[in-house]
Amino acid sequence: MSFTAETDSLFGPYNAIKLAAGDQVNGLRFAFDSPLTNGDYLRLYGSGQSGIYQLAMLPARNQ
Repeated sequence: MSFTAETDSLFGPYNAIKLAAGDQVNGLRFAFDSPLTNGDYLRLYGSGQSGIYQLAMLPARNQ
């Protein structure tokens, strides 16, 4: 399996991998650089008053 570079007309370039329904995947690890700052991320895709918001939050772990 390997990623391929693709481009979305709205969001731009991204990497994709396609898994078929019958693919056997054991021990799959998925990791990427995170844009989170102190556990929070907020971004507006669009311009002016038109677009979508993306919000991600990483809850604190009690140890």
